[in-house]
Amino acid sequence: MIEIDARDIGRYCVDNRYDCEFVYYIDLDSKKLETDEVLIAETLQEKGKAVILPYEHEFFSYSDALRLFQRETGFEIPYGVKPGYYLREHGWQYSFYDFQSDLYHNFLDHWCTDRGFKIIYEDDAA
Repeated sequence: MIEIDARDIGRYCVDNRYDCEFVYYIDLDSKKLETDEVLIAETLQEKGKAVILPYEHEFFSYSDALRLFQRETGFEIPYGVKPGYYLREHGWQYSFYDFQSDLYHNFLDHWCTDRGFKIIYEDDAA
């Protein structure tokens, strides 16, 4: 298992989104988690020097995460109400973001393990 150093980045920043100009990837030479422009990262990946981390929606969608959150908490959003608005109005917004982040990182850990990587975050290094 190749250990990847992510201590400089932090656990809650490692999520690639389709609408961003930058992505996170594993630099296979330095064995570190890096971030760079999408085109640069894609070029490195094509050369076999990097592995781009998956985009968050490759694991689950926002609506799937919301359904799981509702199932686990028993929190229900009335039909026809925008979820983001309802979560904010009832003080559940940050709880949902934490839940969604935990889901992503659990899936990311499995994704990495399947490919022979283990990401070491600052809180894991102690």
